Amino acid sequence: MSSLEELNLGYNNLDILPSSLGALSKLKKLDLSNNKLNNIPEYISKLESLETLLIDGNKLDHIPDDLQVNHLQIDHKQSIEFKTVFQKLKKKVKIRILNNTN
Repeated sequence: MSSLEELNLGYNNLDILPSSLGALSKLKKLDLSNNKLNNIPEYISKLESLETLLIDGNKLDHIPDDLQVNHLQIDHKQSIEFKTVFQKLKKKVKIRILNNTN
């Protein structure tokens, strides 16, 4: 499983992520959308091959420091402020913000 490049865990009612995800060194795309996550563990930022992270549809109040992705998908439902998200990103990122209406 260490050669896995794409993992879709969306719509699984997850409230925590297994630490074994940190061993997926070749993972390029991780879809965590529409779960019950409050935070994204720090080990996600250590996945050096990770390019795309989809975290919309959760109630996040924490994302890791030094997040190194090229594409990030979030939405207005997050508890974390967008300003905080932008400060934690360490390089230019294409960000897609979903459901950004009142």
